[in-house]
Amino acid sequence: MLRNPFRYCLWLLNFLSISLIGFGQKTPQVVESIKKKILADQKVSSVEFSEERQTPSLILMDSRHGSYSKENVRSLLTGWLNIRSGIDQIALSRSINLKNNLEAVEFQQSFKGVRVEQGRYKALVKNGIILFLAGAWFDIPSTLSQQPVLTEIQAL
Repeated sequence: MLRNPFRYCLWLLNFLSISLIGFGQKTPQVVESIKKKILADQKVSSVEFSEERQTPSLILMDSRHGSYSKENVRSLLTGWLNIRSGIDQIALSRSINLKNNLEAVEFQQSFKGVRVEQGRYKALVKNGIILFLAGAWFDIPSTLSQQPVLTEIQAL
């Protein structure tokens, strides 16, 4: 059934360690300050946070006060998510053209060069303008090592 049990075990351990580390990291005051920072942008109408990760899960744009083009997605997320230079990365992973001048643009999270499973944001874009951003960001402590702690034999 599983093609590569070692890879599956590593993925599972990675997911569990990131999930456990991410829970309860931020105080309500820190979450509220991040929310205020995002909402201070007049081009944002609302923001919702994930209770688990305590990071933005949905950011709706307000076109009445101007708009951002799809070229701004990465820089917006970098500022709003407090991405740490040399530690966190967010990179374009794919773009899908849809009907009615819609486009879905996906960005993937990496930590010290290692892809973070399920760490991604998608932007819905119409005529080159961002309508909303939705996704998951995992705040991983910079002290976390990216070295495997199990050998292939131990994982089996």
